[in-house]
Amino acid sequence: ADVRDRYAEGSPVELLPFGIRHLLIVGDSDGIVPEPVRKAYMSRSLKAGDRVEVIVIPNAGHFEVIAPTAAAWTTVRAAIKRMVAY
Repeated sequence: ADVRDRYAEGSPVELLPFGIRHLLIVGDSDGIVPEPVRKAYMSRSLKAGDRVEVIVIPNAGHFEVIAPTAAAWTTVRAAIKRMVAY
């Protein structure tokens, strides 16, 4: 509560629009960024004029999508390569 403004400064949804195409990769079991939050982010991104793609990885939580040793990493890596090649 003492530093409420700092959360807004670091919140992706509060920083929209980015003005670039971006990708949100999440696990379907993510308790930190659950489905309603993902949907709200995508909706606000599109309304702000950004192009956003969301990839939901089955059987993955919040941290599996950033762990190179997790099964989700194959999907994440492929998506990153596709974005870089774009």
